[in-house]
Amino acid sequence: LKKIIFVCAGFLPLFFGWNIFKVLYRTYVVYQYKLLFLIDIYNPSLGTIFDHPEYFFIRLTGSLSYYAAVITQSLLGYSFNATGLFGYFVILSVAGLILLGFWQRLREDKKCVFSYYFLFYFLLIIFWPAREGSRFILPILPFMIFYLFSGLKKIASFLSRALSRFVFSAAVSAFLIFNLLTLGAF
Repeated sequence: LKKIIFVCAGFLPLFFGWNIFKVLYRTYVVYQYKLLFLIDIYNPSLGTIFDHPEYFFIRLTGSLSYYAAVITQSLLGYSFNATGLFGYFVILSVAGLILLGFWQRLREDKKCVFSYYFLFYFLLIIFWPAREGSRFILPILPFMIFYLFSGLKKIASFLSRALSRFVFSAAVSAFLIFNLLTLGAF
């Protein structure tokens, strides 16, 4: 109940403020939730995913593969090329570590609001009909970094102490090096 009150306390004032503004100034607003169910937001004549349920799975699989590559590029630097067998291995490894870290943290603290925010937001961008690149990923990127290293820590806990420190240090160093190398590109 406290989580719901906490989330509503941040959302409801903005929601009511927006609706009051809309009524007072009679602005034309495109309701974004209507776009969520369209097959293609640029061609509304195709219908909704309720009319053609197969597009729900097409959108799910396409968005998952797209955003897995975008997340990997966001975490490892934009110079990372996700082609070939090695690229797919890195994408699956990063996605697996994030998923493992998320699952581990959710099991440890089920009352943490941030985990539910991350899950809700990630599901929303996965099911959104347009792919917006790293613009949608940016608000949850810090959580992904945290979950990535939480997953890595969980895997390292099965190794010996010396090997665990080496693996974790090597991963943090690689993460920093990949990101520092891409700073020169901008």
